[in-house]
Amino acid sequence: MFVSFYSIVKKRGLKVAKSDPTRVRYKCDVGCLFVCLISEVGKGQGFEAKTLEMKHTCQPCFKNRRASQQALAHYFKNKIQNNRTYKVTDMRKHVDDKFSLNVSYTKMKRVKRIILEKLDGSFIDDFNKLEAYAQELRDTNPESDVVINISKDALEQGNEREPPMVPTHLHHTVLNHYCESRDQSAELPSPQHVVLNHLYLDNRQVPGSVIAVGATHRFRSKYVTVVLYKPVQRRGGSTNNA
Repeated sequence: MFVSFYSIVKKRGLKVAKSDPTRVRYKCDVGCLFVCLISEVGKGQGFEAKTLEMKHTCQPCFKNRRASQQALAHYFKNKIQNNRTYKVTDMRKHVDDKFSLNVSYTKMKRVKRIILEKLDGSFIDDFNKLEAYAQELRDTNPESDVVINISKDALEQGNEREPPMVPTHLHHTVLNHYCESRDQSAELPSPQHVVLNHLYLDNRQVPGSVIAVGATHRFRSKYVTVVLYKPVQRRGGSTNNA
């Protein structure tokens, strides 16, 4: 990553001249005197630059192969974290003004998507971690068991235990937001990131015949809240048919 940043800042194209598991040598694309040899310092003790000749006789490049999506994502991470509405066009203008770097709109859009996925977590990655998370709960709680049910009929099983107490900040969900306006197009406040990807259960003081569950997810710059209603007989309650 250091070599990529050097290449972007200095506006020079670099290529890998030689590479093996313990060392890598970088040279200039057009063959000027620049050379950088990075090799391992002892086994497992890190790497250091053994040879570094920084003299360039070439012209600045405006399309740099070292400006990869990963390098640009690392550069823009803090900026996107502080301002999620940072536009792709503004990101392109920033690298053009500062580094004279021409990055396509499509590539920069993918860079922003990578950053947002790292900040919020990928839904696919979260789903793939469910079983590992359940096994960790079993290992740390020997007298307990964990069952993952992802079928569409999971709510029909009923008679589930009440969920444990949750942290206070998880109560700030848009489902608990009272809206005085009856206009269905009225905008709700943007949810906090801590309430995303949690399943919320309607907890009424008086048991009813309908149970409601809801969850809020983030898709790029949009928030999607899904609420499901289903007739169910709660424990200790009765179901009345109207």
